[in-house]
Amino acid sequence: MKEVKKNLNFALIGVGYWGPNYARILSELDDIYLSWCCDPNKQALSRMKRLYPTIKITEKLQDILKDQDVDCVIVVTPAQTHYKIVKKALENNKHVLVEKPLTVTVKDAKELVSLSKKQKKVLAVDHTFKLNSGIKKLKEIIDSGELGKIYYMYGLYNALGPIRKDVSAMWDLSPHFIYTANYLLNSKPTSVLARGRDLLIKGMDDVVFMTFEYENGVLFNLHSSWLDPLKVRELVVIGSNKMAVFNDVSQDAKLQIFDKSVVVDGDPNFAKLNVILRIGDMIVPKLENKEPLKEVVVDFIKSVKDGSEPFSSGKEGLEIVMILSAAQQSLRSKKEVLCKLK
Repeated sequence: MKEVKKNLNFALIGVGYWGPNYARILSELDDIYLSWCCDPNKQALSRMKRLYPTIKITEKLQDILKDQDVDCVIVVTPAQTHYKIVKKALENNKHVLVEKPLTVTVKDAKELVSLSKKQKKVLAVDHTFKLNSGIKKLKEIIDSGELGKIYYMYGLYNALGPIRKDVSAMWDLSPHFIYTANYLLNSKPTSVLARGRDLLIKGMDDVVFMTFEYENGVLFNLHSSWLDPLKVRELVVIGSNKMAVFNDVSQDAKLQIFDKSVVVDGDPNFAKLNVILRIGDMIVPKLENKEPLKEVVVDFIKSVKDGSEPFSSGKEGLEIVMILSAAQQSLRSKKEVLCKLK
């Protein structure tokens, strides 16, 4: 990819629930200009115009696509629309950062990754948790060997709403901790067993339980739901030496390291086994005070400027779609399904 101009013009497509966060971040960055906001909701557009008087607003995607001064677009629209919008943006020579999931089918995701290479444009997916300071620190601790051999992990990504109508809770919530688990373990799942229920909207599972088996033998269980009394964003890692808990909802202890383990010694005959429960201190590591979404945007801008691969690339987004598709197949068949990522 060729190096582009220093000043970059952005267009934001979708300014409803999450889009305004991108607008704020872009307004805080040097040499970055938010030129357009696009949304079918006139009230949402009017609100953005009041906040950022210099931007142009439109309900028509074509207005952005035909503007040759727009270098990059950020797509924050319902998942079912991602493929069409991202494809048109790439075809019109725009670099693209899109919310997860990249698409809702493997075929469409593969096409977008291939198109981005053909057009020599950056395609990145917002995998925010990979740039969360707590997750980055946990990754560092796991890679150092401090936790020992990783035995298993489990995650909870739950809340009471918001209820989406375009995708299920699995496609909406689960990607966050699937790509995070892949990142932490430096491994990919080989199989998945998923069970869920469409308790609120027929055909849209609002509660899902998934168990993944990874290439390195680690088991990862994930519970995702829109139908839960508490907002929970928790990931637990059990190692042979220590254990860790990441809690993104916590204000003062997002990451806790527990000096706890079980030591088993003695004859394989259970009666002669010596089982020791080792309980030590709990430590709360100091974390960087950085906004994860801003880190995603900054990384995307760096990739656009120097041609490097984004930290969460379109290829990684494709892998997550492939994993989710395997999980969807497991939901339907009620059987374990292989995750074919090649």
